[in-house]
Order: sequence, then structure tokens, then C-alpha cells
Amino acid sequence: MFTLYSFPYFQERVQEVDRFVKEVGDSRNYYTHFNPELEKKALKGKDLFDAMENVKLLLLAGVLGRIGIKSEVFDQAIRRLIY
Repeated sequence: MFTLYSFPYFQERVQEVDRFVKEVGDSRNYYTHFNPELEKKALKGKDLFDAMENVKLLLLAGVLGRIGIKSEVFDQAIRRLIY
């Protein structure tokens, strides 16, 4: 999903894709299953918030992409809203 629906603003926010995927996966597994072995790997505080915002951006880009909105249009709209 990352490579299919990624867009420039998202790529600026998430520069280390493998690390992002691992941290989000570890955090999801910890907070879903409360596995004590993953507690140290789970994101917390601002890092967790930022990761979830990035996941939301990627999911929104996926939905909008599926209905035919080009990533360039989405990228421009996000930049206007944020800046």
C-alpha cells in the first residue's frame, strides 16, 4: 500500500519506510495484544501520534486514489491545509 498510494508530502514525512512499517506494526501489536515483549518497541506520546497521523494520510490517499483522485491533487490539497 505504501508504494502504491504514497505521495510527495507523505514521502517527506516518512523518509525511512522500513522503519516506519516496523514501528507501526510493533505498536499495533503491543496496543492490541498487550504483549510485554513489545512494550519497549511500541511508540508512545508524540511519536505514536505522528505515526497514526501518517497512517491516516496514507489510508486517505488510498481511498481517494481508488475513486480516481490523482495523488498530485491530494498532495496539493494537504499542503494547503497544513501550511
